[in-house]
Amino acid sequence: MIQEGKDHIYGLWNLPGGRLENNERLADAVVREVAEETGYQITLSGLTGIYNFVSEADTQVIMFGFTGDVIGGELKFDNEEIVNAKWLSPHEIAELSDDELRNGKLIRKIIKDVNNNCTVSPDIIHDLI
Repeated sequence: MIQEGKDHIYGLWNLPGGRLENNERLADAVVREVAEETGYQITLSGLTGIYNFVSEADTQVIMFGFTGDVIGGELKFDNEEIVNAKWLSPHEIAELSDDELRNGKLIRKIIKDVNNNCTVSPDIIHDLI
């Protein structure tokens, strides 16, 4: 989990993530964002789901949730956009209040999907990634 450093969401815990850059493949964006926000290099192992929600900035968001395996790197973050990062178990995340999470309902849904083995191969959306 990462702890946000941006003004309007400062201090809230969130899953690593971000946006696609121009002409970037989805899988490449996921790997890049995790590396930028945590210092870890990963490979994707599963797709937890495609989540549609309205952000705190009142914009429509479609988020792809992935699981992955750490293959290198070490924990590091920039102390500006990310003020903290650490491993939290699903139980530890469940103990956080919604006021401590960027989007508690969404994060809890993703954790539930992972715990219920609802992941599928990321190859299912191969043309997008």
